[in-house]
Amino acid sequence: MKYENTLWSKVKRQMGSFSRLGTDRKLRQMSIEDRIKFVGHRYVVGAVNTSAWFEIGKLQFDFLLSNGLTPDKRFLDVACGALRLGQFMIPYLDKGHYHGLEGEKALVDGGLREEVPHPLIDLKAPQFYFNYEFDVPAEERFDFMIAQSLFTHLVPDDIRKCFAKLRRNASDDCKFFFTYGRGDSNGNPNQPSDPNVDWRYAFDEMASFAADGGWKARDIGHWYHPRGQQIAVAEPV
Repeated sequence: MKYENTLWSKVKRQMGSFSRLGTDRKLRQMSIEDRIKFVGHRYVVGAVNTSAWFEIGKLQFDFLLSNGLTPDKRFLDVACGALRLGQFMIPYLDKGHYHGLEGEKALVDGGLREEVPHPLIDLKAPQFYFNYEFDVPAEERFDFMIAQSLFTHLVPDDIRKCFAKLRRNASDDCKFFFTYGRGDSNGNPNQPSDPNVDWRYAFDEMASFAADGGWKARDIGHWYHPRGQQIAVAEPV
């Protein structure tokens, strides 16, 4: 698929005369496969233009390298989506060291089909796990993990589940970076987790969720995220 500079132009042609809000509402009524068919995997994960697609992936990549990630480290991309980060990380890491966890296989399929050069897939052998329960084989251990724009869409119990489930996959020196929307949780919606809805938390709340799962969290704060998400790191205890 050839991407235009502004993906929204393509979306408007595909969806007709809907407004951006109307289009997003209509898309939510479709299966993930149909959404990708109509507007592409980039738009489905929130990239309304080409620069937005690359910006957040490169931001994560540069941040992780500046915090000690090297090609020999084993890495888990939590909620890896359409490989916004994976397009940079798969070529960089040693063979078999990139692992992605994602609930929607169709997003990963789109990323592998259009974002990662096909020879690299065989050369680097990325591994993927498809579920919403944060289940990764117990024998797998990771030195680095990241969950970018995941906890911003989850209720507390699901955040706790993520920390608890992935604790068993952490190496002794693992660093689990995660983003969150800083704010007053009293204003959060009273509904189940939803990728189209935002939740906000104070860092102390995020640290408590991590502690419940066997991690000690440290706030890092601002990292130039275009949507203002803050970042923190958790280490196993």
